[in-house]
Amino acid sequence: MEILLFAICPFWCIGLFCARGVLGPSVPRNMGPSVPSNVFQSEMWSEFFSSTPEHLQPTASLVKGTVLGSKADGTDANFPSPVFNAVYSIDWAQQMAGLSKISIYPLVSLMVTASQKFLGKPKVKKKDPVTPEILKALVESKRITDKSPSLSDLRSVALCLIGYAGFFRFSELSQIKACDVKFFASYASIFLESSKTDQFRDGAWIVIARSDLPTCPVKALEEYVSAAQIDLSEELPLFRPLTSPRSKAMVRSQGISYSRARELVKDAFRGLTDVSKLSVHSLRAGGATSAANAGIPDRLFKRHGRWASENAKDG
Repeated sequence: MEILLFAICPFWCIGLFCARGVLGPSVPRNMGPSVPSNVFQSEMWSEFFSSTPEHLQPTASLVKGTVLGSKADGTDANFPSPVFNAVYSIDWAQQMAGLSKISIYPLVSLMVTASQKFLGKPKVKKKDPVTPEILKALVESKRITDKSPSLSDLRSVALCLIGYAGFFRFSELSQIKACDVKFFASYASIFLESSKTDQFRDGAWIVIARSDLPTCPVKALEEYVSAAQIDLSEELPLFRPLTSPRSKAMVRSQGISYSRARELVKDAFRGLTDVSKLSVHSLRAGGATSAANAGIPDRLFKRHGRWASENAKDG
């Protein structure tokens, strides 16, 4: 039945597929070869609709409602394949009926382009930021406040607290060398040789203050460095995998990978919060959120976080 409909009226069939939520917008020729993704917004839609042939306007209205509905509920919003499947299925039916393919028409080609731009934008699921309360619970948890905490626990706590206080990305945490860390009476200073926003590779010193709180990041880092027997003059990564018990050295010479750092963060907070909503970036996001809530001036806030623009800082 549907093959017969394809042969009789291919454009009616496009409307049929649109009603099923698998095809994108209908775009007239005078929209040009590049179709903006915001074609469905009110002002542009009015221009688009007025230039659409009258016999296609009902289909265009149906397409708008279908595509916006798909975008709202996430139906196939991350994958362009349904659009291709619909068009090429109609192409096949057209050829079986002895007719030319519909994909050769500019109207259909532009329609597919617009639907891809609009429906093909994935929904970004941001992870939750780490809060001061969660960090306090981590430090006060039984395995951390033990009289003799394991080196693994000390490393996890230091990683979390330093990542939080320094607004560090994983790419920055992974490149910190032992010789880049300097301890002082009231603070610690960590040198970043480069970062994502350091275009000229000038480097930057990140200053982290000491505190009398149990969640002091400087104290946690000192305890980890001491327990791991890390020489602060060596040019080796600060955060490294642990060695086997038989080895004389406490840590290996290479740095930890992103997947391992993510495991450490999730394991550290397991039982304290929903770890499925956390990632390594949750440390940076949490520190930035707490600083913003504390009323830190934007100039200092942006400099400490190494943001290149206001939009990036605001997430």
